[in-house]
Amino acid sequence: MPVTAVRTLYELTDVMDRADANRLIIVDFYAVWCGPCRHISPIFEQMSAEFGNATFLKVDVDQSRDISSRYGITAMPTFLFFKNKALVDTVRGANEHAIRSTIQKHYSTTPANPNSASDDEKRFLEQFVRHTGRRNYYTDEVFKALARSVMPEEELLLKSKNEKGEVDEMELLRNLMDWFKNDFFTWFDSPTCEKCTLKASGGLAGTPTKNEQEDGASRVEIFICNGCNSEMRFPRYNNPAKLLQTRTGRCGEWANCFALMLSAIGLESRYIFDTTDHVWNEVFINSENRWIHVDPCENILDRPLLYTKGWSKQLSYCIAYGNDHVSDVTWRYVYDAKLTAQRRYEVRPAVFENFLAKLNARQMEGCSDERKKTLAVRRAVDLIEMAVANEKYQKIGWEKLGDDLGGRTTGGCF
Repeated sequence: MPVTAVRTLYELTDVMDRADANRLIIVDFYAVWCGPCRHISPIFEQMSAEFGNATFLKVDVDQSRDISSRYGITAMPTFLFFKNKALVDTVRGANEHAIRSTIQKHYSTTPANPNSASDDEKRFLEQFVRHTGRRNYYTDEVFKALARSVMPEEELLLKSKNEKGEVDEMELLRNLMDWFKNDFFTWFDSPTCEKCTLKASGGLAGTPTKNEQEDGASRVEIFICNGCNSEMRFPRYNNPAKLLQTRTGRCGEWANCFALMLSAIGLESRYIFDTTDHVWNEVFINSENRWIHVDPCENILDRPLLYTKGWSKQLSYCIAYGNDHVSDVTWRYVYDAKLTAQRRYEVRPAVFENFLAKLNARQMEGCSDERKKTLAVRRAVDLIEMAVANEKYQKIGWEKLGDDLGGRTTGGCF
């Protein structure tokens, strides 16, 4: 971890309050005009990279007199060592050996709470937090109205009615996905030049413009025409309302826009994030009391082993994001649960479960007791279904399972 500058006593206190009880915090009190301070500074930076589970801070005594006064700093550099908010040691002077020895004396790689994530685990877990805000798009009434305005809603509903004149959710899902795949959205691989109609090459990383950022693009790909060298841009929009206009993209755009369509037509859905290179959807079918696998860019429904068996993917984390919950649904999409568990080495199981439970609790804030009970029952059914399915897969055997799954019909995703 890099050395972080702390400017106020409030900032320092906040760092200590958030730190695990076993985490060592080292504070370098320095002055810009101090020669020994300048000498030890790059060495201190190197130590911060070496001792990854400690927090390294620096305080400019001339700019942060409240902190230096609080701890009675009279000589620079001075290094204070804290653990569980308490001062445990002090080193005065630019003595590399003394600093290193003191770090080793108090350093611990094990958090006091076994369910607390290490720095490496935190960096890995950050990717799962990013998708929690998607529900704001799918529950927005204006966005849903925009989605209904571009879909043949009445035709889809009429076409999906059963003999009793009631809308069959499964048929509605099939019809919506078929229309979305064949009539509305297109797959983007590389653009064709408008000037000379030749295919472009490249896909280099560019910087989104202000307008692209306002429409939800966090990154943009730049393509160069092979014929006339014209530049073409492919903004990776995250705003599904914008995707209603562009109507093209890769699996991320497909699943994102389709999730809005599902919400607009009244089907409860989840956005599935896979840590390899794919995203898709799930829809809850009330008549079957279960979540159904849906891949809009492949136009495939209820074939969860498509990726493992059909595409030979080695999945490890597949996380479902509903409008009011988050679930680990990896086991629905893998053939061998035990083998998959062995691939989940980036974070300890207990840490991941604790993290996901907290993330789920945060998403459920504001839910009624009745809704929380419904989600709990659904989760229990989901877990049983995944366990039973995995046991069945093992009995059938890999060679005999899912021979009709087929390969991928679209290109790469991210």
